[in-house]
Amino acid sequence: MSSIKNGKMAQAARIYYERIQFHLFVPEGTEWDFMREFANAFRHTITGAKRSVDNYSQATDGWHITLTVKSDEKEKFYDFCKNFFLARKIGIQK
Repeated sequence: MSSIKNGKMAQAARIYYERIQFHLFVPEGTEWDFMREFANAFRHTITGAKRSVDNYSQATDGWHITLTVKSDEKEKFYDFCKNFFLARKIGIQK
C-alpha cells in the first residue's frame, strides 16, 4: 500500500497481471501427459511455482485438474486444450 508523506505519495501499488483459475476434468490416461505438456507450454506463467498445476485429484473415470494462467493467455490455453485433446481424438466442452 502507498502512504502519503508531506502531501506526496511515498510508494505506488501496481497490478502487474490478473490470473484465471481453470477447473478441468480429463479422461483417465491423459492426466500426466496433459500436466507435462501444460508445464512446457506455459513455463513462463508458472515460473517460481512449486508445481505446474495448482491441484489434481482422481475421479471415477478420470482426473480433476486445477490450474492457473494469466488472463491475457486465456485463448492460448483454450487452443492448447483443443489441440491436446483433438490429437488424442477426445472431444472437449467449454
